[in-house]
Amino acid sequence: MKGKPSPYNITQAIQNPDDHQPSANTAAVVTLAADSEQCHVITAIEFGYDATPTSGTLTVTAGGTTIFKVPVVSAGPGRIGFPEGLHSDAALNQAVVVTLAAGGTSVTGFVNTRSC
Repeated sequence: MKGKPSPYNITQAIQNPDDHQPSANTAAVVTLAADSEQCHVITAIEFGYDATPTSGTLTVTAGGTTIFKVPVVSAGPGRIGFPEGLHSDAALNQAVVVTLAAGGTSVTGFVNTRSC
């Protein structure tokens, strides 16, 4: 039986990487544009700073609502996987924004997302 396609199309989707590595003391931001037919599902976030941040935070919002937030307190790469996908049930037709806060003077950060 064929039904209406799920807005969480994980099995049929291709992993799409998006990344941002700005200059020092600037937030690294990846924005997944609103989609009127499907919700964004994040499967992994890779992030890091090149030196110890003064106030590191990784935040994910959907439609302006925080759906994930974690402190980042040390230099170096980090990776958070979401085996079942990170999403908001209310995120249909809403942008999803992944932000790694500015790390401080002379500290450069990066953020990469994998989503479907």
